[in-house]
Amino acid sequence: VNSFAERGWLTLNLAPIGNETRYHSPGDDVAALDPATLQHMGDQTLALTLALANSTPKASSGDRIFMDLAGRGLITLPLSLGVMVLVVLLLAFAMVSLRRGGLLRSAVTIVGTVVLSTMLSWLILAMIGAARQGMFWRAHPIWTHLAVYAATLFAATVLLATIGAGVERTRLRPAFWLTFLGIGGAIGLIAPGGIIFFLFPPLVLLIGMIASRWWKHAEHVGSIAAILFLYLTWGAMLGLLQELLNGGPMWIFAPLGALLIIPALIEARPLIAAAGVRNVAWKSGALTLAFCAISATVPAYSADREQRFIIQHVTDGSVHKSWWSVVNDGASLPYSGPWKRGELPFSDRPRWISAVPADAAAKAPAVQLLSQVAAGSERTLSIRLSSNGNEHVELIAPDDARIRSAGVGDFIRPIDQNEDGKFFIDCFGRSCDGVILQITTARLKPIRFLILGSKAPLPPSAARLLAGRPRFARPQYNRDESIVFSQVNL
Repeated sequence: VNSFAERGWLTLNLAPIGNETRYHSPGDDVAALDPATLQHMGDQTLALTLALANSTPKASSGDRIFMDLAGRGLITLPLSLGVMVLVVLLLAFAMVSLRRGGLLRSAVTIVGTVVLSTMLSWLILAMIGAARQGMFWRAHPIWTHLAVYAATLFAATVLLATIGAGVERTRLRPAFWLTFLGIGGAIGLIAPGGIIFFLFPPLVLLIGMIASRWWKHAEHVGSIAAILFLYLTWGAMLGLLQELLNGGPMWIFAPLGALLIIPALIEARPLIAAAGVRNVAWKSGALTLAFCAISATVPAYSADREQRFIIQHVTDGSVHKSWWSVVNDGASLPYSGPWKRGELPFSDRPRWISAVPADAAAKAPAVQLLSQVAAGSERTLSIRLSSNGNEHVELIAPDDARIRSAGVGDFIRPIDQNEDGKFFIDCFGRSCDGVILQITTARLKPIRFLILGSKAPLPPSAARLLAGRPRFARPQYNRDESIVFSQVNL
């Protein structure tokens, strides 16, 4: 999708969401996928193909926002209508909250729950992480999620029983949904499509509030219906995020989960008040500690959810130094020797590094400058790559290189100047050897490029590392490979 973004094509990207730990790894195969997921994806792809084959799709006027409803339907709205509904709901709940009073204490209780649960979850996970390096939750993330949600439950019940002790449900309800809508508005400024998740639950409650003029139980029924709708929409999205954000940070699920937990506890407000602060704190605290204990003791990795573990032999051809590099989740290594955590010049990713004798046979790719044409404040370089036996060639330029475009032949890709960070130009395969690359930069002075080459397999000396790789560990997102790099001015 990103490779052809500049061509303005309509791209439909269908992909199943499942076990992220298998993604881009040797375990990423059809046998590991859920049959129901494959059936659902196949049904959707077939329906889409038939629709495209039978008619030409028409472009809709304006942007639309959409939301899946329990996998059974798709709710779509014009973005302009969604923004209008959000503003109306904000004004309505602000008016109700001000009329009923208690807004300050209600807001402190609700916002305090979000903040306290986030801080508490971060502290709990930091303490477990200090004892268990790496992604200790990878094999059984459910226990860490439950620990985070239990900590959120603890924070919410304690604050409801203390700060919110004298605030009735009829005041807490509108205050929560006003806060909820405010969060939705803030998210809408960054990702407008996200506001659809914040529209329907408060709308359901507002209908109940209006209907309570004729039936006194309508508001309570509307509140329960709003919570159920919230679980079907926001809860479903949260479940997917638990898979997508398997790599952490896990404390992020505290504020996300709080938006589900708080409205339910508001309805349980009389029960919390009757139980008392001490009883509520003891029980919810004990539940949190129980889930933390389980999370701290269950195995970190399993056959289905293996540890990311990439072994690399790295050589700096400019200074003739070599290292073993292991990219993993930060867990300690099963190898002896002087290993330390650090970074290498071609990547900001922390890794385990151990110096080894230089590999004199390793050759970095070479670059030959064929031409250089200056036009005003820009330079266009024409260079020939020589892979020197590497299967992957990469040019890395510093973030001040101001590269405008790069490409081969007729395919010259413009580069978004609003993006920050280094510039990466990649070439894969045998065709990289001898290819002529064109680069246009807005910098007239020479640019210090790092040129990197990689190939499989690892050298024979890696046999000890390969044999000692943990049982439940495999490469992910990158392969085991030999890497060599050098630097050149262009």
